[in-house]
Amino acid sequence: MSTLPALEPLAAVAERLGAAGIPYTLGGSALLHAIGLADRVGDWDLTTDAAVDDVERALHDLAPTRHGHSGVHADHKLVCFGGTVEVIEAKPVEQPKSEKKLKPKPEAKPAEEAPKP
Repeated sequence: MSTLPALEPLAAVAERLGAAGIPYTLGGSALLHAIGLADRVGDWDLTTDAAVDDVERALHDLAPTRHGHSGVHADHKLVCFGGTVEVIEAKPVEQPKSEKKLKPKPEAKPAEEAPKP
């Protein structure tokens, strides 16, 4: 049997982010639940690459609690509805520039057919 937190807090946060033009995506246990890998959703995690200050302005009437990075998380998040919804600021992953260039893999040669008896 699967369990989900109330949807109303998620809808309230999503409505405000959408109205502010802030893109977001569902993550955490809710994403795992959506693809069939988890039965229980502890809270609603939304991830955005928007600045945490912009997100905080969009959610100001929900009185979000701001959390900075810790030993576990290297990001910022805003928590609403007593922890039911978390909006996590995640920066895009950047690949460090390297002097080395990867060489393309040579084209595979077709296998020779075995002689027919």
